[in-house]
Amino acid sequence: FRSQKRQEATQIQERLTEGDFLPGDQIILNVVGDTTLSGTMTIGPGRVLSLAGLPDISLRGVLRSEIQPYLLGQIGRYLKDPEVKARALIRLSVLGGVGQPGFYQLDADMLLADALTKAGGIGNTTELPRSSIKRNDQEIVDGTQFVDAIAKGQTLDQLNLRAGDVIDVGIKPTKDWFSTLRTAAIIPGLIVSTYGLGKLLGVF
Repeated sequence: FRSQKRQEATQIQERLTEGDFLPGDQIILNVVGDTTLSGTMTIGPGRVLSLAGLPDISLRGVLRSEIQPYLLGQIGRYLKDPEVKARALIRLSVLGGVGQPGFYQLDADMLLADALTKAGGIGNTTELPRSSIKRNDQEIVDGTQFVDAIAKGQTLDQLNLRAGDVIDVGIKPTKDWFSTLRTAAIIPGLIVSTYGLGKLLGVF
């Protein structure tokens, strides 16, 4: 439990220092009345957001939950009383026991359960307690936490996820029926051979 809490504290501290946004992340931006500043914007190198006709906006140290008021303040330096709406997307891989494994740009406020639905949903072979979320091959959410996050209705943002994280949905282990049948077929032969050898040696 202490190890888990230390890990969570480290992740939170990193978020507060560096912010949530990484190059390649996207923001759905709508500046009412200005189509040149509206659309799905991709964050560039150096965690910078480039908008037409405006100086680059640094997103270092900015949290996803702060993106709308932050951009309102930044854009408001150059436009008078702008009306700004902004939503952050996260680039994630959803793999394993879902219908359509792959790479997705997901709304940061999306529930973990809805993220699985977006990736084709779960099926009969899915086993959620075997699931995990990994970052650079390091497990940051284990199976118990994964199931708990779904039960509590936690969002991707509440799980402290960031671009490049992998949601690996658990799959039930499958029996190798071919090996089982092959073994079952071999055993009678071994019994007969052993009996024959025993008869030959006078054991039976």
